[in-house]
Amino acid sequence: MPATAMRPSHAAAELIIPGAGGRPFSGSAALAAPCRTPRRDSHKQVEFGHAAGDHGLHWEGTLVVGASGQAQKLGVKPGWKIHKIDGRAVYDGNDISMRLQEAMWQWRSSHVSFITDTSVVRAALKEARIAATKAEEERVAKLAFEGNTDHVHMTQVTEQFEFQGYIDRPEERAITLKQLHRVINFAKEKCHRWKDTATSEESRTAGVRLNSEIMNMYHLHHWLIMPATIEKTCSFVELLTNQRQAADWCVSHWWGEPVIELVRCIECQANTRKLQASSAWWIAAFSIRQASAQDEVSDPSRHRLMKAMSAAQFKMLLVLDGGRDENLGPAYALNRLWCCYELAMFLDQPKLCLDIAVYKLPKPFLITNGFTEIEEDMEMINNGAGYKAKLDREKEVSLELIERTLEIKIQSAQASGSTERNHILNYFAGRDLHLTPIEEPSQYQTLNKRLQGLFAVAFWRRVVCSTANDANTHAAQQRITDVLRGDIWRTSLDLCLSYCVATAPEEKLALLARSFPTSGIKELRLDLKGLEIFDENLPALATNLPLELEELNLDLSFNTQISNFGITNFVNALPAKMRELTLGLSQTSVSPEFQDRRDSLEGLRQQIIHEAQKGSICNVVNLCPSPDRRVFVKNVREKI
Repeated sequence: MPATAMRPSHAAAELIIPGAGGRPFSGSAALAAPCRTPRRDSHKQVEFGHAAGDHGLHWEGTLVVGASGQAQKLGVKPGWKIHKIDGRAVYDGNDISMRLQEAMWQWRSSHVSFITDTSVVRAALKEARIAATKAEEERVAKLAFEGNTDHVHMTQVTEQFEFQGYIDRPEERAITLKQLHRVINFAKEKCHRWKDTATSEESRTAGVRLNSEIMNMYHLHHWLIMPATIEKTCSFVELLTNQRQAADWCVSHWWGEPVIELVRCIECQANTRKLQASSAWWIAAFSIRQASAQDEVSDPSRHRLMKAMSAAQFKMLLVLDGGRDENLGPAYALNRLWCCYELAMFLDQPKLCLDIAVYKLPKPFLITNGFTEIEEDMEMINNGAGYKAKLDREKEVSLELIERTLEIKIQSAQASGSTERNHILNYFAGRDLHLTPIEEPSQYQTLNKRLQGLFAVAFWRRVVCSTANDANTHAAQQRITDVLRGDIWRTSLDLCLSYCVATAPEEKLALLARSFPTSGIKELRLDLKGLEIFDENLPALATNLPLELEELNLDLSFNTQISNFGITNFVNALPAKMRELTLGLSQTSVSPEFQDRRDSLEGLRQQIIHEAQKGSICNVVNLCPSPDRRVFVKNVREKI
């Protein structure tokens, strides 16, 4: 019976074809690899008769390893290569078995063609060995590493990211977008051999091989940041540069979001704000020396972020998801205690500039603090164009996400471990970090309302300037004004209604008045340009201002119907504690005398007294006859 195809033996190949040793072959196909074109005299064809008994051929792959019976009598030698059977090429042991078996079943002879030149066979074996080695290397290269200390993995990491030098101050270890792309491109190329090492309780992708779509900062920290930095006890930025890179922005984000989404959000901010290529973002995972930071990370009283924020002039980018995962919902980062802590650090910082990047397929969008550079240029060219562009850009944010930001509850937020969570909650409650946290202390409620107020200010214009033509929008307007009104710990407030003319100004001014905190506000800035306000609207606005207000900056420009009469009534109705008033009165009907005193509350009061001394203000109505015998009414406001 013919021998079945077998995995070739290194020893057999070496004995039969000297010099064919080396790495073992991988499967019978290795011996069937194409060889160089043999000479015509190196071919020999032999006929095996059906009635002459067993053919006596023994092979591995297509290489003859033994001959007996007919094969021996016909002079077949070990080391020959079986090339064709009955005129058809064979490529492996299975082909040979099938062709010989077919001839036997048909009761006929088999004509077998051999390549007898051992140099040709040896060359084929060498090529097969090279191909098999390459195939094995490719196979191994696709296997997941057992751990982040694997020799091959460590070699890849250390060759790509060499230590550049120490940068002493953490706030000067920000990362540029170009450097971030270098890190992410390496991770995308290599992460097919990384896997999620977390437990099933910690991660829904536990044990799964990573790819660029699911790889998050926890994965990057385990597979790249820690292995690359542990030897030098450095930050990852110190593997990218030895130059100080001060932060232009600080990034707050959840480590569980895909890293690729984080990068796209930073790209979105850079493009929207037209930031320079040298701009750098402070990202804790890259900026902190992780190998020596364990004690500091578990203690929320650390000050590295504060120093970085100070260097960045208190500019923060908060990254939120738009609801990609139905199980988590939008803005899941606000369910993480570290994100809440990072925001809470700056609640009392009046210079805080908060941009919010929301990742929502197919691309992220940005909620900005103030205008972008393009919007500023648009506003300078055409009044109201910049405000409209900003509102159109920010309409992308869903009411569902906004509602989520207004429902923050830090006592329900999570951290990576119970110890870390206890420390942060106790820090918020002003207790010893190592105690068991109290679930509902009053400090939590205060912080919740203050964080909710932070987002109410960020999204206020987006919600209030929308037309309340459906129940969801109306509910969102009521909710956001209630939240802001409840933030009684706030001492300053900046709100904008400029060019929100979709509805009557009375409706918008009512929502504005409803938004003022019941106490605490000392400084107020209101931008009401182009709102189509009338004189009659101003006394009610003044009456609804916070009673404790001391400083007011009110821009009424491009409200052409406003006159001295409205300004007089407004000033007379201001809260008693007011001591500073600045008005914007460009493109109004206010007289030059009032315009000249728009930056001084006392100056305006003196001007009002001066005007009053000239006479009383009254309305004169004239019934004027006309040539066509019709009577028309003429209203004139003048002094008598």
